[in-house]
Amino acid sequence: MQGYGNLNDRKIIDTFEYEWYNPSGERINRDSQEEKTINLNKKSDFGLYKVKVKGRTSNYESEVYFQIIEEPSYSNYTSDPFKVSIWYSPQPPVIDEEFKIYCNVTNNPMDYIDASKIDLYKSDAPANSQYSESYYDPTMAARVLKIYKFNRAAAGEYRCVFLMNNGSYTQKINIEWHEPPPSTNYHVSIDYFPKDYQIGSFLELTCGIKPSPAPANAEFRWYSNGKEIASGPVYRIPSFSNKD
Repeated sequence: MQGYGNLNDRKIIDTFEYEWYNPSGERINRDSQEEKTINLNKKSDFGLYKVKVKGRTSNYESEVYFQIIEEPSYSNYTSDPFKVSIWYSPQPPVIDEEFKIYCNVTNNPMDYIDASKIDLYKSDAPANSQYSESYYDPTMAARVLKIYKFNRAAAGEYRCVFLMNNGSYTQKINIEWHEPPPSTNYHVSIDYFPKDYQIGSFLELTCGIKPSPAPANAEFRWYSNGKEIASGPVYRIPSFSNKD
């Protein structure tokens, strides 16, 4: 690969010296300063170069800057240089709330990813644009499929595909959603015995719950004037008084 420092608009006869500086700003030592070309042999050679041009028989001086860019090639590597990751949030998904699926492609040894070649979709059907949108988030370096309101139909397999000239890389994820167990509304009541109690009488209070029986992890606590006085479904007062 060659980079050139040429002076095509010179109309006088002159000879020139070329000082080459690599992307790190270091001068490149060569056998002849009259050489107009430089060979690039490794990946670290790509970048911004500077060439100082000086006339030998005149006071001409100039600086030329140019960028050497590596065109991405996906077929130069025998091992897979790409890693495709896919994840989602929130976990687990919540019905009727916003839901996002992320697809990220990282690479080694290259540092170039074309975002337009990353595709993210539901395996059994394309995403419905009426209820979702796909975009690239540069802050996360990820393709995002946003579902405005997650529903049961949104559950299933999703694929993140990185398209290349000679094939593709695919990563899958299965998003599951389970119907939550039916919630039960309990009604709590307090019964007492005897019904015709009076000062000094024995009094028994029972906390009832419907539907019955109460859940195994249910706890019963009794309070009087904001203070806990007993636990359990039954509270007994040996001698009822005004303070009770």
